[in-house]
This record gives sequence, structure tokens and C-alpha cells, in this order.
Amino acid sequence: MTVVGRESGCVIVDSSSMRDANSMNYNVFISYESKGLGFAKNLYTALKKAGYSVFLDCYDMHTTPNWLEQARMVIENCKCFICILTTDDGPTSKNVLSELKVANDLEKKGLLSILLFEPARFDRKKWEEAMSGAKDVPRLLKKRLIEGSYFVFENAADLVDQVVRELTNLGPVSPLLAGEAVAGMWQAGIERVFKSRRADGEKLAREIAKQIKDSTEIRMMGNSLRDFFCENAPYRGIVDESLKKQMPPRYMLLLLNPLSPAAKDRAIVENGLKVEDDRAYLECGVFKDAFNTAEYVIEKIKEGKDIQVKFSSVTPTFYMIRTDRYTFVESYHMGQLAHVGVHVPDDDINMVCIGGYMPVFMVKNDSTFGCFLKSHFDFLWNKGDWITKLYKELEQFKKNPIEYRRKQFIEEFLSKGKHLVDRDWLSGEFRSLI
Repeated sequence: MTVVGRESGCVIVDSSSMRDANSMNYNVFISYESKGLGFAKNLYTALKKAGYSVFLDCYDMHTTPNWLEQARMVIENCKCFICILTTDDGPTSKNVLSELKVANDLEKKGLLSILLFEPARFDRKKWEEAMSGAKDVPRLLKKRLIEGSYFVFENAADLVDQVVRELTNLGPVSPLLAGEAVAGMWQAGIERVFKSRRADGEKLAREIAKQIKDSTEIRMMGNSLRDFFCENAPYRGIVDESLKKQMPPRYMLLLLNPLSPAAKDRAIVENGLKVEDDRAYLECGVFKDAFNTAEYVIEKIKEGKDIQVKFSSVTPTFYMIRTDRYTFVESYHMGQLAHVGVHVPDDDINMVCIGGYMPVFMVKNDSTFGCFLKSHFDFLWNKGDWITKLYKELEQFKKNPIEYRRKQFIEEFLSKGKHLVDRDWLSGEFRSLI
């Protein structure tokens, strides 16, 4: 027998392939629009071969006038709900919306994960406009669909690759993460986890770009934030595009002070004792990246952009981007990568302290986790030095590092030594000696 269709409320399938939806617990539920049936069938076949227990109505549902009740029972017992959207001129089919509503209620409780996929040719702006005006879509579901994260696929094979990768990333329980673990992440305020900046760079960039696009204020913290502000940086375009807007966002950047002992210590960890010599330190990444970021920012400030920058003398413990709704955070790594026991590029194998290899958490700002992250940023921000003051010092240091360090030593001694020695000697005889 052949599939009659979903919109009729009745799914008819070949009886040899039918199974009672109540008799099995499925790991994955595939939801699709009629135009996406081909994608859904191809994905179903691939996931079955990979060992997943998959539900697709045209293969697994009985002929029934009450398909939604049967679908609900399956969705309530699955761990992952995959939705393939293919129609961009409307708020999608009623059946898909009904299935999504069930899944969305469960996702809010941390009982399953929703993965939304759309083809590259999908007109998201057109679709969001149609969805925003839809009167028959529940408000919370509409919010989830418009503000949620989407995966873009080029073709059927690419869809399979992305789904398998995401299912693998969901966790250690084969083949999917147990509901309790998902609930724990949700309760902690973690909306999404990226494997790392290096492994999920494009995916992370899309999500960050999306959040920055819709934000009025962006706070960033890192050693130099070179991924965003140095020439040819992978995320540089995200910042440039946001600053071209008629109402660009306000940026607050907190960087490691490259003239601080903490920065020199980090450079030694990364590059060895040779950078104890300031002439070698000038050429290492810690200093050059911070200086290049400062140059970029100074230019943008001259153009009238709302970018505030401070330098902290405390080594950042993590890399952070905070938008209006979410904070992206990654812990920095300490320890020689050669001893970690994982594959890393040859250029990094001898590195000791580096970012980009640890997972990146996408944290909801209104969660406890998100509030602590903001407090951490605010504490260091209040203790930082403004770029207008420090940039002049960076230029002086770059011009003559030996003379700069000499003046720095004298100023520190005058500041701290006044409690230890006679004031008249400090102001008279000591000054004559220097």
C-alpha cells in the first residue's frame, strides 16, 4: 500500500512495515513537511543503518484517524525530535506544528532535545515573517521556532552527516543522551553545547552572529579576542557587519593587559623563556594580538562607534561573549597539549596554554549560571584600565621596551617604596641617582 498523506489525518503504509507505536521506545522522531519526505526517508534509512531506533510515520505508524495521539506517545518516549522544514512561505503544516508543540513542552522540561533543520535555499526571513503573523501557533512555540537555533544543510547527504554528528554530540548514552542529563543541563541554564571553537567553528560563528545581530550590548572577555578583532580573524566579519547597522550595538571588551606580569607569564608558558627578553616578547602572540586588537578598536572609536575597552592585569580564566540573551563561555586550557592524549594540529602540539579546544557553553543570561558570569565580568571590568590610557603606553613599549621597563620599575618603586624608606630620600637623593 502507498502513503495517502499526512494532511488528511490518516497515514496508510505497507502493512509489512507497520509496527505498533506503543510496543517500542524510539530514540529519534523525524518530523517533516510533505516537500521534505524525500529528505526524511533518506535520513531514516541512514540512521537505522547507524544503529538508531528511529520513528518515521510512513514506516512506523498504523492506519488511524487519530495520528496525533499515536505520535504523542512516541514523542514522549523518544530522546531527540528532528524537524525538517522545507516550506518558507508559511508557518509550516498543521501536523508538524502539532508534533512540535508536543516536543516543545517536553524540551522545556528537559526530557528531550529538538534539532531543527532547513535547506540552504530556505528563506528564513520570509519564513519568520509568516510565522510571526500566524494566529493559530501557540505563543511559546512561536517563540521557540523563531528564536531557536537551526542547522542548514546543502543536500540529503549533508543532512545525514549533520544529524549523525549532533546525535553523537548529545552524550555518552548510546546512542543518545539520557533525559536526566538533558534535564540537568537545562536546569543549569545551558541552552546548547558546542564541541569546541576549533571543531564547531562554523556552527558557533553562525549562532554568535545571530545573537549579536539581535543584541544592543555585547560584552567580551579574553586574552586578546583575536578571533574577532585581528586582521583575517574568523569572526571579524561578525563585528564589522554589526557596526554597519543603523543602530549598532555597544561593545564592552575586557582584555589581558599585555604590559602586566600576568601577560608576560602567559607568554613564557606559550613560547618559552626566550620571551623574558622584551624584544622577543614584542614578536609573540600575546603582545601582538592584544596590540592589533587595540589598533582596530582605536580606529572604530575614531569613527564614532560605541566600543569601550579595558585591560585587566588578572589572567582571564575563560573566554566569554555575552549578548542580550545568551553568554558563550569556554574555559581556557593549561597543560602541554602533547600530553593530553588527543589529536591536535602539529603547530599546536608543543603548546602549553591555549584556547579553542574546550567545549563552549551557550548559557541563558537569566539563569543562575548566566548571572554569575556577568558578575565575574563586572568585577574585573571595574578593576581594569581604559584603553585611552594604556594604548599610549603600548606604543611607548613597542618603540623602546627597555626604556619603558626602566620607567615602569621606577614608578612602582616610588609607589610602593614610600612605606619602607625615608620620604626625603625618595624625593631627593633617590631621584638624583636615577
